[in-house]
Amino acid sequence: MQWLLDLLQARRDDLVRRIYDKAEANRYTRYTAQGLEAWSGSVQGLIDAFRSALGTDGVPCAWGPDDEIDPDNPVSGFGILEARRHRARGVSLPMFLGLFKLYRYAWHEVVAEGQPDCAVAHPAHRFIDSFFDTVELGICGDWSQMSFPGQVAEVQEANRSLIRQVARWRTLFDGLGEAVFLLDSAGRLQSINQAAYQRFIGAGPSGLDRCGLAFAEAVPALGASMNELANRAEGEAQGRYTLDTLAGPRIFDVRLRPVRSIGGMPTGTLLVLRDETEWVRAEQESEDSRRVSDEALRTSVAQLEFQALHDALTGLPNRVLFLDRMNQGIAVARRRAWYHYAVLFMDLDRFKIVNDSLGHPAGDQLLRSVARRIAECLRPGDTVARVGGDEFAVLLSDLRDVGDASVVAERILAQVAQPVMVGDQEFLPNVSIGIAHSGAAYERGEDVLRDADTAMYRAKSLGRGQTVVFDRQMHNEVAQRLTVEAELRRAVEQKEFVVFYQPIVSIPGGVLTGFEALVRWNDPTRGIRSPMDFIHVAEETGLIVPMGEYVLNEACRQAAEWASWLPEQRRPTISVNFSVRQFASGVALAEVHAALASTGLDAKYLKVEITESILMEDSKGVHEQLNALAALGVQLQMDDFGTGYSSLAYLHRFPIDVIKVDRSFVSQVHAVARGEVVKTIVLLARSLEMGTIAEGVETVEQLGRLCHLQCDYAQGYLFSRPVDAAAATRLLKDGTGWADLMGGAGA
Repeated sequence: MQWLLDLLQARRDDLVRRIYDKAEANRYTRYTAQGLEAWSGSVQGLIDAFRSALGTDGVPCAWGPDDEIDPDNPVSGFGILEARRHRARGVSLPMFLGLFKLYRYAWHEVVAEGQPDCAVAHPAHRFIDSFFDTVELGICGDWSQMSFPGQVAEVQEANRSLIRQVARWRTLFDGLGEAVFLLDSAGRLQSINQAAYQRFIGAGPSGLDRCGLAFAEAVPALGASMNELANRAEGEAQGRYTLDTLAGPRIFDVRLRPVRSIGGMPTGTLLVLRDETEWVRAEQESEDSRRVSDEALRTSVAQLEFQALHDALTGLPNRVLFLDRMNQGIAVARRRAWYHYAVLFMDLDRFKIVNDSLGHPAGDQLLRSVARRIAECLRPGDTVARVGGDEFAVLLSDLRDVGDASVVAERILAQVAQPVMVGDQEFLPNVSIGIAHSGAAYERGEDVLRDADTAMYRAKSLGRGQTVVFDRQMHNEVAQRLTVEAELRRAVEQKEFVVFYQPIVSIPGGVLTGFEALVRWNDPTRGIRSPMDFIHVAEETGLIVPMGEYVLNEACRQAAEWASWLPEQRRPTISVNFSVRQFASGVALAEVHAALASTGLDAKYLKVEITESILMEDSKGVHEQLNALAALGVQLQMDDFGTGYSSLAYLHRFPIDVIKVDRSFVSQVHAVARGEVVKTIVLLARSLEMGTIAEGVETVEQLGRLCHLQCDYAQGYLFSRPVDAAAATRLLKDGTGWADLMGGAGA
């Protein structure tokens, strides 16, 4: 301390003068009585007074044991301890504090002017600043509300204000949620707030002993971390550490900051710890949640992509994915002349029967089985896809020979045709296959698939389990069909149809008894067109329904007009063909009612011609319509009898009045086999009390044979071609008969 004495001695007179000046100003009058007398002679007296008051060798009082300290309030206990120690030595605390404030003020001026060596100045600064701070804090708990007798009100208020400010600072310091440690320049623990005390040191008087100790010894959990931060960089430093606390390991954000005196000299270190355990956990949970969400999102995207490109029932690629691979194959074929591919388009035969009879679950089971069997016939690089309800497509890539596609098709036919159990029943599935080979003309996968589809429909028309390879003629036919369909729609809208009538003649009398109404298309550009050009298209597109309604109304109108001027015994019947679509859609009965009502034609003059396909619909609605027509008085005629498979099984179930023998039997009626068929049909009809009409009669010999077989009626070119309404009217007016033909036929 000699350097301190020397420096202060040099300013002795000025220091004493200042103290006396302040005393004379009545600011520290109470402080001069005993204290100034003790050291007015020399600055050494002041040092001795401090040493006497402290009872130490120049080291400020630190945490220490005291039996009367409150263990639940260690900070207040510290303040009580300091106050009691000073009072026990006979030093008035206000006087002591006032003198020391003057001394510290003078000291800073001395140091600033004297510029002592830093190695010497640091201990002195610590002595002055830390001791004064300790005394100020010590006042808080014991003297915050005391009065100072004999002092002027201004002095008392100044002291109270100082005490309140220090108490307020201490309250804020202890109220911080972060743990705060104050260290001196030597690394000893100077001060600690409540949060730090509760986390790292614990409750009880023994904790007070740790102030004044080396920080690493006082708080071992923080020693290594603080050293690491201190060595990292000069000045402030920051890091995150997992530290052992009294409550277990916690994660802290640790910050180191230097503390400087009023004179700017470094006096220690402030250590602040912010508990980030929950934040880190929340961040980790958020990261985990984000990771899980990303994974779930990737899984969902993959699932959506799979669902968008695959069939849900079979798991096979769908049309979109198949066409994508087709386009890739087309691109390869353009670059490599030797590359060859083929597309097989296949449709499951009689699939509707399974769905209608066994239900959709059975149909789904059959589709999955067929899909699996097709896939078993392919190479790993080939693609099989479900492109429609019961339609599948196969892409055969990199074929060595054009004929390989047909070999694969035959293998698929054989594999699919194996029996399969659908529900409790055994089913023999078949597919019809169309094949389209790669070619320079193809630019899109849709075109290849279209042509394979066209070939498949040709295969289906040939019967079940067939294979057809596409050729350009098929494409032309399809294009022609599309043209006819477009023109036919326009014709329906423009009502470009006319009705022709072909006579029906009795055998053997040769009397005209009725007409069959036959539709013709009066094309504005091509003239009259035969039904062979458009009826099949009308059936497929459903245009047959409005067309059939027009023919029915026109035929009934014409028959009613004839009946208006012909005697009853000569009034002809009118036969009108009905499509299966008219019955299936449920409009047949309603259309007949409307036509009869609007024309006034008696129902007994109307004959409705149906085909076996209508009977095979086997639906309740068709049965009801047929029975209702019979009840109405309309006669029912079965057309093209003998060309189907189920006529005899269904014949007795419906109120059929007349059977029409198909022209294929009539044209060869002289042949033994065909003649026997006609004979059987006639005998069957007679046994069921039905009439018979032979259609397509073109020769006298055919007519003679039919007379011999006792067929009831005939129609054909031998009597008349179909004629328009005017020509048919002339036939009725002329009373033309064909008795001479009957005589020539040997009737």
